[in-house]
Amino acid sequence: MIYNKLNLFEEIKKTINSKEYNIRKSSGINFTKKIEKEKITLENKKEIFNNIYFNGTIYLTEFDTEEKIDEIIILLESVLGKTINNKNKYNNKYEIITAIENPQWFFESHYSQPVHTDEGHEKIQPNILALYCKENSEFGGDNILVNSKLIYKLLIEKYGDKVDLLFHNDCITCIKKNNEFTKNIFLKIKENIGISFSPLINEFKCTQEIYEMLKDINYLIHQKENQIFFKLKENQCIIFSNYLYLHSRTFFPKNSKRTLYRIWF
Repeated sequence: MIYNKLNLFEEIKKTINSKEYNIRKSSGINFTKKIEKEKITLENKKEIFNNIYFNGTIYLTEFDTEEKIDEIIILLESVLGKTINNKNKYNNKYEIITAIENPQWFFESHYSQPVHTDEGHEKIQPNILALYCKENSEFGGDNILVNSKLIYKLLIEKYGDKVDLLFHNDCITCIKKNNEFTKNIFLKIKENIGISFSPLINEFKCTQEIYEMLKDINYLIHQKENQIFFKLKENQCIIFSNYLYLHSRTFFPKNSKRTLYRIWF
């Protein structure tokens, strides 16, 4: 059967626009592993990369106000590899996440975002994501993370072995204009379970059985009890696996100067 983004997005639209969802107490940042920028070195490259990609470590570091984004990226590239630029404006090594007039995409708006993995609507997505907060919003604009392994466990409780279908590389077929490609939703990353998912997949085909599980994933990742809720301070940078965590943010005032840099590796 063929579905489109309205099928999944409409399921959670009311939730992510609600006051209860957007205004709540922060979880703090104790879930992160703080790392001084001086420790982000070639000597520690393997440890840092493996901790993020395989073990799900979430690093939090802080840069000086006067440091340029290009300098920060050079440092991060030294341990995380080359940036992925092809979807960024002007093929930059980063995307500026801030509200603009007449936004085409959620990241260009001040609205609450659906929880997702970056490029979760594509066959391949970035491995690692860095979010660097240049200017915060006084109100709103809080960050959300969801552990993919938790969602997997909750699905297992309901569906048992049927969840294995979501590991198949042809469990859904995405339709983009005249192009189609198949993809999996879950994947194994050593001892962890990764995910590639977005409620904004434009159009896709799958069985009713798989669609029911996708609806449950969509529901579970938008439940507050399954989320880590926090707020980056200015000059803080959080680095995490784009497979082991889904992410999002809450709404903020339209006139806010909230500005983050998103960097893909």
